[in-house]
Formats: sequence, structure tokens, C-alpha cells
Amino acid sequence: MNCFSSIMNGLEKALNVLLVITLSAMVLLLAYQTVMRYVFSNAPTWSEELVTYVCCYSTMLGAALAVRHNKHLQVDFLVSRYSEKARNVMGIITSAVTIAFFVLFLKYALSLMQYATGKSVTMPFLIMKYVYFAFPLGSVLIIVFALEDLIMRIIRISGNAASERKEAGS
Repeated sequence: MNCFSSIMNGLEKALNVLLVITLSAMVLLLAYQTVMRYVFSNAPTWSEELVTYVCCYSTMLGAALAVRHNKHLQVDFLVSRYSEKARNVMGIITSAVTIAFFVLFLKYALSLMQYATGKSVTMPFLIMKYVYFAFPLGSVLIIVFALEDLIMRIIRISGNAASERKEAGS
């Protein structure tokens, strides 16, 4: 399990670096566009579009990290009142539903990429297929991190059950 955790931690570090790069790129591109528009009265059309595409990557990668740290949007005022075992069971259900949803999302994201093959945008150096790659990439990462959460919760529940049986036997 330590090998799996170290792989997940390495993946998380890589995602953090990519998120810093995407956020920096968005800030620099927006600053460039603002200066070109208000100082030189000649804003490039491609910069705003590129910021939108970089934002898609940033959103999907950020969502994957939120799943890893269980920091996604949630209403937990009821869940916090339950026992740890009940919270783990609810977490298992949540992770399973997340995995099922993003497997379906991945299927449609891949078909969207196939549809976009060969289509270009206003920038001649960019093909829509690469823009849409953010969705399958994010889906796979979310599935992997939700699977990690599912496995860890199952281990916690089985570890608690084993210790309860051990205490009952003594």
C-alpha cells in the first residue's frame, strides 16, 4: 500500500505543478490582453480564447485534486453527526457514485474528442481535440483518486471490524 500511496503523492505533486503553470498562463495571457486592449487599442482575439481553454484544464485538474483531498463542494452538517463507521460507509457510497459518473463522463468525453479530430479553432496552432483532452484527462484522474478514497475507506472499515472482533473475543 505504501507504493500505491507514493505513486498517488507523486501524481498529486505533478498536478500541483500543472495547476501553477495553468494559473500563471491565465494571468499572463489576461494581463497581455488587457495591456494590448487599453494601451495599444489592439487586443488579439486568440488570447481570450486560449485563456478559456487553459481554464478548462485548470478546472478539471483542480477537481481531481479536490476529490483527492475530499475538499469538493459538499453539505456535511448531517454526516458530521454520525459515527466514523457510518461516515466511512457514506464515503464508500459517494466514491462509488463518483466513479460511476466519471466513467460515463469519460465515455462521452472520448467521443467528443473523436468528433473534434481535425477541427481547428481561431488559432492555427491548436486543434480542438487537444482542448477537449482536458475532459478525459480530468475524468481519469478523478476516477483514480475516488478509487483511492474507496480503497482507503474499505480498509478502515475492515480494520475497525477486525479490532472490534478482537476486543469482543478477549
